[in-house]
Amino acid sequence: MGLASARTGAHVAAAIAESLRQRLHGAVDPAAGLAHLLAPRRLLLVLDDIEHLVDPAPLLSGLLATAPGVTLLVTSRRALGVPEEWRFELAALPVPEVDAPDLTANDGVRLFLQAALRVAGPRAPTAADLPDVARVCRGVGGVPLALELAASWTRLLTPRRDRRGGSAASTSSTAAPSVTPSSPSHGWPTKRPR
Repeated sequence: MGLASARTGAHVAAAIAESLRQRLHGAVDPAAGLAHLLAPRRLLLVLDDIEHLVDPAPLLSGLLATAPGVTLLVTSRRALGVPEEWRFELAALPVPEVDAPDLTANDGVRLFLQAALRVAGPRAPTAADLPDVARVCRGVGGVPLALELAASWTRLLTPRRDRRGGSAASTSSTAAPSVTPSSPSHGWPTKRPR
């Protein structure tokens, strides 16, 4: 579950309970109420975007101590300082040169192609599109999530270079607007003014 709007452990506890369609009752401390709610359960709880919280360690440690059947998978851009924490750092994938001899040997290109095949099926990029896929990989800096998000657009767009020379995605319809990848901080794609 995404926790971008949560600010404290109490907000996280309430969001978790709500996602499980449960209510935390009355004046009970939300963390204690959630721990009581989860204590008899066996589940994997995925918490995304937790790095912005003010000290999530007490909530997470408390859940793990009180609810032994709960496993937490937490994404964060920083270590959380939870004694039970096992860290696995994800780095950007290597990005290929556009003219590399075997682009399919590149991990970033392979991730993009796998994600594109999943969403676009027969409309997924082909061998002719590989240099353009490499450009997209370079444009998002090899960041796996950015590659997955860019590939999700392949059901509507192809990663071809724009005929006017700019790096762009094009649609299969000539009437559709021209679309170009923007910087990774702004997402992909964005409409280009005519």
